[in-house]
Amino acid sequence: MSHGHSPEHTSRRRFLTGSLVLGATGAVAAGSLGAASGAYADVPDDPRGTVRRAASGAAADAAERADFWVSPAGDDAGTGERTSPFMTLTRAQRAVREATAAGATTLTVHLGGGTYELAEPLLFTSRDAGPGRQVAYVAVDGETPVLSGGRTVTGWRLYDAAKNIWRAAVGPRTDTRQLWVNGRRAVRARSAFLPAGFEMTETGYVYSGEEFDFTRWRHLRDVELVSFRRWRSYRCRIESARRTGTGVRVDMQNPCWELAYADHLPWGNITVPVWVENAYELLDEQGEWYLDTRAGHLYYKPRADEDLASAETVLGRLETLLEIRGELDDPVTDLRFDGISFCHGTWLEPNSPTGFAVIQAGYHQTAPGTTAKLPANVTMRAAERVAFHRCRFQHLGGSGLELEYGTRHADITGNLFEDVSGNGIQVSGTDEIHHHPDDDRAIVFDNRITNNCVTNVASEYHGCVGIWVGYADTTTIEHNTVYDLPYTAISVGWGWGTVDPGGSAGYTTPSTSRNNSVSYNHIHHFTQRLIDGGGIYTLSAQPGSVIRGNYIHDLVINHYDDSLVYLDEATRNYLVEDNVLCGTPSWWLKIWTSSIRDNRAVHNFVDRPDAVWNDGVDNVIEDNVPLDPAALPEEAQAIAARAGVEPAYRDLLPGGVPAPPPVSEVCDPDYAGQPPLGPPWTP
Repeated sequence: MSHGHSPEHTSRRRFLTGSLVLGATGAVAAGSLGAASGAYADVPDDPRGTVRRAASGAAADAAERADFWVSPAGDDAGTGERTSPFMTLTRAQRAVREATAAGATTLTVHLGGGTYELAEPLLFTSRDAGPGRQVAYVAVDGETPVLSGGRTVTGWRLYDAAKNIWRAAVGPRTDTRQLWVNGRRAVRARSAFLPAGFEMTETGYVYSGEEFDFTRWRHLRDVELVSFRRWRSYRCRIESARRTGTGVRVDMQNPCWELAYADHLPWGNITVPVWVENAYELLDEQGEWYLDTRAGHLYYKPRADEDLASAETVLGRLETLLEIRGELDDPVTDLRFDGISFCHGTWLEPNSPTGFAVIQAGYHQTAPGTTAKLPANVTMRAAERVAFHRCRFQHLGGSGLELEYGTRHADITGNLFEDVSGNGIQVSGTDEIHHHPDDDRAIVFDNRITNNCVTNVASEYHGCVGIWVGYADTTTIEHNTVYDLPYTAISVGWGWGTVDPGGSAGYTTPSTSRNNSVSYNHIHHFTQRLIDGGGIYTLSAQPGSVIRGNYIHDLVINHYDDSLVYLDEATRNYLVEDNVLCGTPSWWLKIWTSSIRDNRAVHNFVDRPDAVWNDGVDNVIEDNVPLDPAALPEEAQAIAARAGVEPAYRDLLPGGVPAPPPVSEVCDPDYAGQPPLGPPWTP
């Protein structure tokens, strides 16, 4: 099975700007080989050799090229030349198709800076990028094009002067879960943390506190209760509230409550709320908002530094911004996005009675026995050699980027994932088509995730992770910086093995999970809200897989179940070596049960050599080196310095962090000799 091209060994070809331009009719119009704009896109050679070059010199070569320009100030009636750009990407898509029909094989769409407010999702099929063509959508040098799935809100008026609450009309059919003001996520109106007075019932709660008068609230069925339980962050809405002799009986909407409560008894079910959300009556703090979907009014209490007369306020509107949709027999191929920001997506399912009855990492139940993945706002399926380079996935209400069924040889390099409600990046899935597909072309295979900065994701669905991989073959996760997360940073694998009914007891059929590499990443400040997670977390057998050269530190919550490297149920065949692992009050390595077998953890540098939980079978843990802050091994310092995004991409790090901190700053001698357990923390 071919692994496709490798960026380290692939030659590069530059597109020429100002080359022949194909106009709206598909006829070839004369272009100018003028001065280069700097908006060149480096696109890999096609490893299969399907792009055929004419051998008759520059004229024939130019005939294979087509360039188009797009600008928010353009006009779709224009020619698409630099001096007459289109206004929309859908018009540019049509021009690319026309140019392809006229014989162009190397096509570039140059996007000028500004916001492109999408009326509907952008859909790319093999008509837009297929075998024999290389198509790139690139930012003009020095400019920032933003593809927005949002809607700008204007017309703010002061509504309640005493509370400084403002209101804008957005229309009664408007629904969303996100608002951004001047590039900052606003907070849906909510209570303080851990409100007192809630007791569980089989249908909801009895509330005996004084903070909330649920029986008087308008639009009570829109009110959402958020509950944390170990690695799960539940969201369910209220059905009704009535007074009883012992307090207010609050019954919750189904199917969310039944799925979140009964299905996980006795230890993993939903519990008392950590806060109450989405009521006008809770709108009391700066930066909070509330949407009355019936009247079509948006309310906001601005922060001290915000002037709504000039502030940019954007509601998330589209659930999908960009979809790359191929078929196994007709894949999307050789498509590249460079320097583009994808912003202002939403996800609306939790606004329904289904709520968010989470299982793990964004997977949630929609009915008994039925699970679904938290969708991404940018997704690809049956796609080969698709690249996202130096793009930004910010201010999104779903997950960020998804590589699904049949995605192969993708290159996700040098991107920023920040302020994302769900997973930053999610690869493959958990269904039979992922772990035992009938057609090997469906396997999510040989994809590279390198030099990305992933921070402040899982900002709404807190049990999501920075980079998540389900059943996948040869996924390379290298040189990423992943930090400031409520739960796990990187998670690879799923399930506890698929039992073969015809096999011997305990025999499991091999899945597609194999040859995955999680290497040279800098991971820190995770498990900030939820527990039973890790810096790197794995599930199930993954032959040929490695965790190597990572620098992992500052596990935040001090809990028995957390670990820097967490090999969970049925993990097998992992090699954990040459990592620097420090700054944990619990474990640097967790292997907690007998289903975890045949793994090796060797030659890691650790500040707490005793902090290993090993109740597995046939696991080798040896030659691990204690870290002494007064005499750090040079090899450990070199590993830490190499980890994370490489120097060419460190401008991605918010705040301009120049490099990973020295090991001496996070190697904590105060942990020496202490038991690796803190007080239990189970909200």
